[in-house]
Amino acid sequence: MVWDFDLDDFTGQFCGAGKFPLISRLNKALNGTTITTTTFKPTTHEPGWTPPSTTPTTTTTEKVAEYRQQQPGRRRPTTIPGGSPTTTSGNTDTRCVGKVDGFYPTKGDCTKFHRCISEVTYRYNCPASLLFDPTRGLYETRRDETRRDETRRDETRRDETRRDETRRDETRRDETRRDETMTRRDETRRDETRRDETRRDETRRDETRRRDETDRQTRRDETRRDETRRDETRRDETRRDETRRDETRRDETRRDETRRDETRRDETKTRRDETRRDETRRDERERQERTDKEETL
Repeated sequence: MVWDFDLDDFTGQFCGAGKFPLISRLNKALNGTTITTTTFKPTTHEPGWTPPSTTPTTTTTEKVAEYRQQQPGRRRPTTIPGGSPTTTSGNTDTRCVGKVDGFYPTKGDCTKFHRCISEVTYRYNCPASLLFDPTRGLYETRRDETRRDETRRDETRRDETRRDETRRDETRRDETRRDETMTRRDETRRDETRRDETRRDETRRDETRRRDETDRQTRRDETRRDETRRDETRRDETRRDETRRDETRRDETRRDETRRDETRRDETKTRRDETRRDETRRDERERQERTDKEETL
């Protein structure tokens, strides 16, 4: 037989065996470990807790109520209801049909309430001087509420005065911190201005040095350029002189060649004239010889 998991002690405040005794026992049984039975210490409850009746059903329902009181997100009674529950025979009370398990108020009577467990109705009567509220559980009468309200008001006033004092102290501390931060800021600004001035002076010095260096380099470049120009002009002059000399030499050579050519031409002409003369002489001789032969015949 296994109990419902909702009846397990999730907070470890009722059975005295720590959190989740039922689930841990089942886990050990399923994993095959040996289970030893232990005797638990009696449960200690807060003052004002009313003991349930000696029936087993009552103790079970009381523990379930206390467990559901500790579960977040559920609107359950904040205290354990007193008295023994009474069930309806034959399931004639249908108020719990279709409802979730829990505590519900009785209409028209704040001194009574009922509990639904598996659609079965269990009726309860509130203890003396207590009423039932589904949002707060069992609560006391109006006098106790007024006393609590007064104590709460006094506590709120004290808390407000303490908060005001703490706020004043915090404001004073903030003011002192602000003053300190202002002085620090002023000091940092002064230091920054000094650093800026020193940096500016250094930058000016560097600029002047750079300018002097640039001027020197420009002067050196100008002198080098002048020297290169002079060298170029000298080279140009020398080239021009050389070209002139070459031209004169060429002219002289050309003149000599032309003279030589002319002399050669004259020589060839004279030779031709001589050859022509010789030929003419030969021709005349041959003619005379022919004429002489003819005459002899």
